[in-house]
Order: sequence, then structure tokens, then C-alpha cells
Amino acid sequence: VANCTQADRDCAGTCFGSYQMDACDQCLPISSHDWNKCIGCNGNTNGTQFDCEGTCGGHYAVNPCGYCKDTRHAEFETFGIDCNGGCEIDVQLDECGECLKLSDEKRNACFGCDGVKDSGKELNACGMCELATDPNFDTYGRDCTGNCTSSYVDTRYEDKCGQCLLPNDPAWDDCPEATTAEEVMIEHKEDELVTVIVVVVIIGVMVVAAACLIIYFLYKKQKVINQRFDSLAATYVHMDDNPKHSVPVQSAPRQASKPSTLTSVPDQEEDDEQ
Repeated sequence: VANCTQADRDCAGTCFGSYQMDACDQCLPISSHDWNKCIGCNGNTNGTQFDCEGTCGGHYAVNPCGYCKDTRHAEFETFGIDCNGGCEIDVQLDECGECLKLSDEKRNACFGCDGVKDSGKELNACGMCELATDPNFDTYGRDCTGNCTSSYVDTRYEDKCGQCLLPNDPAWDDCPEATTAEEVMIEHKEDELVTVIVVVVIIGVMVVAAACLIIYFLYKKQKVINQRFDSLAATYVHMDDNPKHSVPVQSAPRQASKPSTLTSVPDQEEDDEQ
């Protein structure tokens, strides 16, 4: 074991050790990153450091959202904070006052398809910008076939004959058998009337058939009841005619017959003869 004096020991107490006291009164190896840490960028032992802008003893520092800003600025702590209280760069208030990401499809949803805020206009299935509350909203941009059209050339209209045709169609307004739109409408109404009559007749037949079935079943039921009643009546025996229930009856004593006191009446025929 090596013998050493107190003078041979380093600041950590190790014989012939490598630890030494730096300018900051720290016992460290010279290779330590903290060696002379208290010496600032200005060469003094006051710990003055370079700020995030590279200025020795400067006033700039990194704020909570990671931005290098002047610490003397009033918005140092809040700079970079989004509308949700986070530090996301792409989260901002839109023109409708909603806090959304820049990529969110709902941004500026309060604007209609016409670019006017709160106009209430939307694109329908045919790409027409109309009021969403309009009763005909779904029909805008459609021709009489119900299909969406892109121009006047391919749009079909109803002519005076009630035909859905292109305006340049040779059959436009060429009513078969001089049939007008009014006549076509009358024919439609007649067809509807015939349909209603057929339906009423069918319902009437069904009601009559149902009534006949009910009457038939009631008749069958009544017939069964009558048969049961006749069967009971045929097997019924009156108590007076049943010898098991006969009781002898004592005849009352006959009284002596009184002499007839009848008075003869003269024959009327004899009086007539006299």
C-alpha cells in the first residue's frame, strides 16, 4: 500500500488522485463538463451564460412552447400557445370563431357555398348553390327526367304535349293525335279514377266475401246447437212418466150421489109446432 502525506492526496482524499479544485470551488477532474462551470461567457465567475440568441448575458430565453424570445416581452410566456391552450402551430381560430386545425374540413363552416357568412346556402347533389331550407333544394339542376344537367344543351324540358324532350328534338311540341298537355292531364286523371274504382270494387268484394264467411260459420254453429238440442229433447224423460219417480196417489172417497134436481125444459120445437 502506497504511503502518502496529506499533501499527496487530492481534494477528494485520494492518494495521488486526479481531482482538483476548480475556480468555482468544485472538486472535479479537469475533464469534467462542470469544470469551471461558474465562469460565465464574460470570463467572470458570476455564471453569466450565452442566451438562446448567442448573446453573452443576453435577455433571450426559450419559452414554454420552445420559442426563443425576449424575456422582457409581455407575451414571453404565452407566445406560441394555441386557442386550445396547447403549443400546436396548426391549431388556430377560423373566421367563424372555432378553434380547429388548419387541415380540418369544418373550418369556416359558417360560410355558405356563396362565400357569405351564415347565408345558409349549400351545394345540392347537382352542384347547385341554393338555400338548404328551400323546398325545391334537391330539384335544382335537374331536368324533367330527374337527372342532373350541366348545360342548356343537354337539359330536357316538358313541351306542351307533356313530353320530356330536348328543345331541339324533332318531336318537340308534336303532339300525337293532336294531344295537348291538358288532354294528357285528363287521361292521367282518368287512369287514376279507374284505379280508384278498381280498388273500391276489390275492397267491396272482399267485404262481401268476409260477410258471407261469417254468416256461413254462424249458420254452421247454429245448426250444431240445434242438433244438440234435438238430441237432448229426444233423450229427456218427464219425471211423471218415469216409473222410478212415480208416487201412489190416494183417491178421495166418493160421496153419495145426490138425486138429480134437473128440471126438464120443454122442447122448443114442440112449442113451435103447436
